[in-house]
Amino acid sequence: MGTQPPFVFEAQPSRAQVVAAIRHASRKTFWFFRLFGLAVFLYGLSVTVFDDAPVWFMVFFALLGAVVAVLLPWFTERRATRTSMKVVGLPTAYRIDAEGVRSGNALTDGVIRWPLISRIDEVTDLMMVRMGRARFIPIPVGQLPAETRVALVGFLREQVAAFGADAPAATTGTANAAGGPGSAVRPPAR
Repeated sequence: MGTQPPFVFEAQPSRAQVVAAIRHASRKTFWFFRLFGLAVFLYGLSVTVFDDAPVWFMVFFALLGAVVAVLLPWFTERRATRTSMKVVGLPTAYRIDAEGVRSGNALTDGVIRWPLISRIDEVTDLMMVRMGRARFIPIPVGQLPAETRVALVGFLREQVAAFGADAPAATTGTANAAGGPGSAVRPPAR
């Protein structure tokens, strides 16, 4: 494999890489869970202190806040990891070229074209090809030679800047008359 497209290689994401990718993609949601859990706890504490509510009321809200702040992110991460590992935890062949990002393993095969890709994130020897806020394809790049990895990252970023969902041409919001792709206006329902 060279340092020019197409980049073709086979890799298998480790469980730790998938967990790191899920944590990265879900970090805003997990922060929301933690802050909401803290708010639930503080509500129980304030009602107990200022309104002379029974102590069990504070204990109940403390436990509820702990469940939301600690157990909900843990459970969500664990469930997402278990589900993801069934598909992405297999040896996967990758081909990254001007057409898009193609990946295939024993269970799935597909290509994500550049206009659908919103951004590229780097997480612990892993490139996350992002399609929106929550969807991503983890591509392990830790085993690639440094020169190839740098060229791959540069190519991915260049392609996303030119064609990706965050590119200015794709997010202008201008409507076309037919209401087709790139249109901010939906065609009328029939």
